[in-house]
Amino acid sequence: MAKDKVLDIVDRLPNAVLIEVPSNQYAHEADVLVEIEEFQSSIGN
Repeated sequence: MAKDKVLDIVDRLPNAVLIEVPSNQYAHEADVLVEIEEFQSSIGN
């Protein structure tokens, strides 16, 4: 399963955090930037 592969990568990368989005298409739209910016603010970057 693709999600299992992604989770494995996240587990192996230091300080990696998975940000789940509703779809691959959404991940390539400008609206996803709101979620990414909120995440960055929440971790202080």
